[in-house]
This record gives sequence, C-alpha cells and structure tokens, in this order.
Amino acid sequence: MPALSRSRVFETALPSGVPWRWAVFVLVLCLSVILFSFAGTLQAMIKVWLSSSTYGHGPFIIPIALFLIWWKRDDLVHIKPRPSVTGLALVIAACFGWLIGMAANTMLVAQLSLILIIQGCTVTLLGWRVAGSLLFALLYLYMAIPAGDFLLPYLQDLAAWLVQSGLRLFGVPVHLDGVLIIVPGGQFKIAEACAGLRFMLPILALSLVYAYLIIGDFLRGALFIAFSVFVTLMANALRAMGSVLFAYWFDRGAAVSFDHLTYGWLFLTSITLLLFLCGFFFRKRSRWRGPRRAEYFQRVENSPFRLLMLGLAIIALASTSAAHARSFFNNTSPHSGRALEVPARLGEWQVTAPSRSNWRPEFIQPDSQLHATLESNGEVVDLHVAFYAPPRPGAELINEANSRALLAGWARLGIEPVEIRFDGEILEARALTLVNQAGHKRLTIQWYWIGGHATGNRAIAKARQAFQTLFGLRRDSASIALSLPAENMTKAIESLRAIAASLPSIDQMLTPSPGDPEDG
Repeated sequence: MPALSRSRVFETALPSGVPWRWAVFVLVLCLSVILFSFAGTLQAMIKVWLSSSTYGHGPFIIPIALFLIWWKRDDLVHIKPRPSVTGLALVIAACFGWLIGMAANTMLVAQLSLILIIQGCTVTLLGWRVAGSLLFALLYLYMAIPAGDFLLPYLQDLAAWLVQSGLRLFGVPVHLDGVLIIVPGGQFKIAEACAGLRFMLPILALSLVYAYLIIGDFLRGALFIAFSVFVTLMANALRAMGSVLFAYWFDRGAAVSFDHLTYGWLFLTSITLLLFLCGFFFRKRSRWRGPRRAEYFQRVENSPFRLLMLGLAIIALASTSAAHARSFFNNTSPHSGRALEVPARLGEWQVTAPSRSNWRPEFIQPDSQLHATLESNGEVVDLHVAFYAPPRPGAELINEANSRALLAGWARLGIEPVEIRFDGEILEARALTLVNQAGHKRLTIQWYWIGGHATGNRAIAKARQAFQTLFGLRRDSASIALSLPAENMTKAIESLRAIAASLPSIDQMLTPSPGDPEDG
C-alpha cells in the first residue's frame, strides 16, 4: 500500500471520523472567536510579557507550541478526528473558572482558564486521541502565563542564605538580616530582580522542550528539568556572591556597575549552553528508526454535522461568558466618591492627618485613601486605608502591583502572621518587618476588608470578592495597614493590636456623600 505524503495529512481520515480539513477549519474558527471574546485576558498577558523582564520569554511560547504540533505531524496521520461531547464539559468548566477569575479580578485564574478553554476546544473538536497525541504542546501553553511572583520572597530568602554560606567559605565576616547581607564596609540587599526568577522561568521553558525532543524519557527528562532549575538557582547565587566579594575586596561602586553591565542575557545564555551540553548525558540511547510510514486512508464521506454543532456550542459559550463578565464592571456602588475619616481620638491615641512619615504606601487608583498619624506618649503610628468601590479593570485592591504597595522604598526582612481584633472580629493579619536604605526598621501589619468582612489572607479575600461579584452582593473592599518604627518588636505588636481593636469599621470611616440623607 503506498505511503501517504505529508501534503495529504489533512485530506484524509479513518472511517467514522471527520475530514481533517473540516476539523481544522472549525477548530481555527472557534479559537478565533475564543481569542476575540477573551481579548482582555490575552492583552493583559501580552502587556506583562512586554513590560517585565521576568516574563520576556512569554511571546516565544506560542510559536514553540505550534512547532511541537508540527513535530507530531506523522503521528497525527494515524489518528482520526472524533469530536467529543465530553470535551464540551471541559470548556464549560473552564468558562466558569474564567468568570470566577474575572469576578475576583484575578488575572492568573482568568489566564489559566483561557488556556484550559483552548485545550477543551481541541478535545471537543478533534477528540481525546488527537488531544492525547498533542498533550505536551497543549500543556506547554501554560508556560505563557506570567505567573511566579509568589515565589519571589522564597527565592530571595534562598539566595540570601546561599550567598551568606558562600561568603563564609571565603572567610568573609557576614551577617544576614532577612534579605540584607551585611559585610564590613557595607550592606547588600537581595532584591526581587536578584532572586533568580527571571532566569529560572526561561531556563525552565527551554528545559521542558529539550527534555521532550532530545531526551525523550519521562524519568530522565524530569531529572534533567530538576537539574536545570537547581543549576540556575545556584548560578544566580554565585552571581550575587561574586558581586559582594568584589565589593568587599575591591570597590563597591565598581561591583554594582560590573553586575549591571555584565550579567543578564550573557548569564542566561551561558547557563543555557551549559545545561544543553549536560543534557546529552541524560539522553536515553536508542536506534533511530526513521520516520513512521503512514497508511493510506480513503477520503471519508460522513457528515460533519456533529462537528459543526459542537463548534457552535463552543462559540456560544465563549460569547456568553464574555458578555456576562462585562456586567461585573457596569454597576456602581453607593459608596463611590466618599472620603475616609477617623475620629480625632482612638482611645489614648491622638489622630492627625496627613501623616508626616517617610513610609507611604502606593496603591493603584483607589477610590478613597486615608493616611493619618496616631500619637501617644511619644509613640507614633501610621494608619493607612485604601478603599475601592467597586473594583474595575486596572484598579482593584488585590493585584500584583498592590502586593508591593506597602514597600514603597522599603525592603521586606520578614513576614509572619499575627492575631488582631478588628470591628469585633478576631482575624490573622500579616506582620511585615521592613527596612530602608538607611537601615531603619518598621513593623507593619495589614489586613483586608471585603464587603463587610475582614480577613488577613489574600486568597480568602480574593475568593470572597469572586463570591460576592458572582452573586451580585456588595463588592466594596479596602486594605488597612498600621505601621511604626520597630525597636522592640514585642511592644510594637502590642501597640498595633490595641489600635486595630479601637479602629472604627470601614462603613463608619466612610463620610456621607452629598446626596445622602442626613441622620435624624
């Protein structure tokens, strides 16, 4: 039987399947509608790719995934597209997940759901066997999602510890205070850019493809990927340690300049080449058997009706989900436009506004903001409240930009939970120890207020936002933070706890708008 030429891959299919040309046409049409319907989610992803050096590898993921699909072309000839109704359940679940992400203003959830919608569309229109053959390419799309910032504190701590350990091996007297490395003659901060994430993610993306195409064995490939991540983090720590050693032995200013001019793409390229050379030792040796020969299948004549109906269902789901999400941002809150105020006295604390502190949180586009100073017996505490009513695209309480709002020129030394009482509720807030370039430390505690409920957990706050948005409940939200110079941590925590318990609720802080009826 004659071999099937590659040019005829999309002209044939096994009996009981559908023609490849029809399947690919409907798939491309549905994917176009999906990308158009969820364009805002895609645009947010692209914006991060272009603005962040950490996720600069993102634009290359889709071309690589398309290449991986082309790589499987000989296998696809042996598989018949069989549209699957069960795959439609995956699309429905993914659309619901996307709505939850939009309701909670969590782009990570929305972007994960968008990839899952694309995967569900592939399963629905081409069938489980085709999707199984393309499994790696479909899963590889998740590397395009700009996610990983949550790892930064852990990577900073790891890099700082590795640098400290390395300096001690060289006999350098060193003290580690959080992410601050203190040596005679100066101190160095392991900043987020030095944590290694911007090197680890591109290396991980390349290592996955290398393991799939070159190594070809699951266990060996997994070991190679783990080895790649390990080498990247160790090399990043050596890079940071080299800068500190150079400054200790020679000149700090030259070390900083050398670090910025020398590393970056040169460092990434060197590590990549080294890992690829090491990757040959992970390969599973086997004889090359040449390309697979495809059997010739007669053109089928069955009706593509089922394929078209499933395609229309996918288009309807995508369009309906996008239309419903727009309603999340069309309603207004009765608290919009209100200012925030607190009483002149809170127990023994005298309140003055505005604050005179050099700690100034930077939240993105809050509807109202309060920054006041509380004084008692020579002790000075900063109170900061950022209020959003309701969240809107680009201006929501909990997002990546606002996750660093409390730093604003300060570096994080440590973070731990602390129990407080606010508005009659006992909750666990975040306690952050901060330090500035002058070495001054502050203790800051933060918690959230979501539609009348307080919590110190970001994930719970996001989940409550999503719940209240999906069910049309109150969507107002706020961040409350208290901060003071920290000499005695135990005393500082007790002072902040006392103030938190005496604070009025957010509803009481909101001043009446001009149109509100007066009490009495």
